[in-house]
Amino acid sequence: MGPVKVNSQFEATTVQHSGHEVGSAASSGPRLRLLRWLWQMEPAVAGSIGIAMGWLATSSPDVPVLWVFSIVALAVGCWAWMRAAQQQIEVGVRALILLAAASVLQTSAGAPGSDVFFYWVGITALYYAFILKASAGSVVAVAAVVEVTLSSLWDGPDALGNLSAGGAVLMILPLLLVMKLGALARRPAEQLETARTDSSTLLYNRSGLMAHGQILLASCRGEGRELTLAVFDCNDLLEARQIYGNRTSRKLIACIIAKMTLLAGERGLAARTGPTQFAVALPMGRGKALQAIERVLGNPGRIELEGGNSEIVLVPNLMAESVSQTGSLERLFAALCRGLARVRDDEQQRNRYLQRERERHSRPMPVQAAAFEVPPFKAAHVPRLGPDPVVSHQIPTTIPMPLPTR
Repeated sequence: MGPVKVNSQFEATTVQHSGHEVGSAASSGPRLRLLRWLWQMEPAVAGSIGIAMGWLATSSPDVPVLWVFSIVALAVGCWAWMRAAQQQIEVGVRALILLAAASVLQTSAGAPGSDVFFYWVGITALYYAFILKASAGSVVAVAAVVEVTLSSLWDGPDALGNLSAGGAVLMILPLLLVMKLGALARRPAEQLETARTDSSTLLYNRSGLMAHGQILLASCRGEGRELTLAVFDCNDLLEARQIYGNRTSRKLIACIIAKMTLLAGERGLAARTGPTQFAVALPMGRGKALQAIERVLGNPGRIELEGGNSEIVLVPNLMAESVSQTGSLERLFAALCRGLARVRDDEQQRNRYLQRERERHSRPMPVQAAAFEVPPFKAAHVPRLGPDPVVSHQIPTTIPMPLPTR
């Protein structure tokens, strides 16, 4: 079963989903360990090409251009070593630079034979086709085949004929095999990364924030820096959806994604941890994090969406705090969520109180006299009863006894 495709209306705007190193927060399996080790070997691969060119330049002092290519390969190796957060596009650019340098080397006057060229192209193409994803790896593979074809044209028609005869076996089939092996090695990490991604926004979900956040927290503690977690409660999204509809709600969510991505930058993490809740982990102290939030969202923090002649402004509730030396990211996130829940409950209670105040002090409707005239009183008819024959004939009348006189 292949990796699950993520269907989203939004593009992969976040740094962590634009081709981050595969398996950085995944489980430690054999294939993932191999892939991670090969990713870490990129500076060594480019550096070995530079060292080989340097050794060749010392043995061929009459070809000073070899030093230029040695410096180019070493510079690419230093670039790969300095960029710890490796991106697919960035790694692909380094591969294309090495292949272009190999092509120029092959066509340079006084350059060595094709053995050095095929060593340079073969190592570069096979290595990068394995570690890169299918799209970027295909570009590198096609570039390698094109450069080998051009170099054969440079050598003459005979070399091109030999290439067409054995190129499928010596060049194309190894590249296809390496790309397939790389896809099999990346599959567990891609499936795990899909489970840690919010499918509607392509931001991390809560489990992704916790997994990658723990790695970022360990890195910050190793460098002696703080990690600040900021949680945003955009509860007004629900009201905006009811008032303006789904289309406007999606535009608001897209604006929030852009703001969260800009706030996270290259080293931070952005996540959607609830239907209306977003979180950003920043490798800095709380004061600097609040300043960064103010630069991105303004003061007070708000999300603005212009639509025609009107403007929608969403003001999220915010809580931000740094992780203590002995604390964990998960406990801090739970505490911030509880604080936001209390703020939301207080706000709802205040809104209910204000509504009741308005109802209590509302002006009564004026009474119209004609509508409420009291009809004239009519005495109820009381029947008159005649003398009861039983009482008047059977019960004799009583005569009071006279009181004694003193």
